[in-house]
Amino acid sequence: MRIVPLKNGYINIGLQTWYGVRLEAPFEKARQLNCRRVEVFFDKHGQHGFDPMDLKQDARNYIRGSEMVVSVHAPIVDSSSPRAEALLGGALSFGHDVGADIVTFHTPGMVDEQSYVMLAGLCRSLAPNMRVALENTVECGSPAELDQAVTLLSVNLGAQAGVTFDVGHAAVASVDPASFLLGIRSPLFHLHLHDNAGREDRHLSPGQGEIDFQRVLSILGERNFEGAGILEYWRPHEFNRDIDYLQLMGQLAST
Repeated sequence: MRIVPLKNGYINIGLQTWYGVRLEAPFEKARQLNCRRVEVFFDKHGQHGFDPMDLKQDARNYIRGSEMVVSVHAPIVDSSSPRAEALLGGALSFGHDVGADIVTFHTPGMVDEQSYVMLAGLCRSLAPNMRVALENTVECGSPAELDQAVTLLSVNLGAQAGVTFDVGHAAVASVDPASFLLGIRSPLFHLHLHDNAGREDRHLSPGQGEIDFQRVLSILGERNFEGAGILEYWRPHEFNRDIDYLQLMGQLAST
């Protein structure tokens, strides 16, 4: 199993489905890499990718039989859209069907209480056993804003929601992703890993931009993180090198 060691804890490395490749590809690549986790991202782009309703029983059976730990990235949708409840509910039903352990939602652009009431109701009715996390987007300007959203969702959920910390998004939204991470008070459930130079959300391989991953991993170790870190891009020829880089940064952060 490919993990990144932390001073206290570890990160299970996983891959994500990608709209430009067939569903099975990241599962096959994860097996080759000895990774044990895949995240299904409902990222439909025109004729590519898929919505929850596109994954019929055969696809769900394949995922259940893959022996991977599965997480779900819900569709990125405006909560006021007429399709929002169907798409978000479909992602939750899918996650429940395949035994996913966590679902990640992008936070709305502003803290809109009705959006979180709707989202919490869907989570309670369709996937009561899945952990729920909100991801910091490039529009999320501060840890306090993210914590406010998590608190609002938790209150309506009747259970503790958490954070999917997107390292690359934090680099674009703030001066320093490590400082952003230090400011988060909500529980850290999950990670999205990619790099950039702080100006565009380019989803580069770790080490190919300007993010100080050693510092980020040091903070995660101080917080006893033991969740998954999803490589949020599809460059199969780079995955071994990228995992080796993260493992090295984790070792350096632990000394």
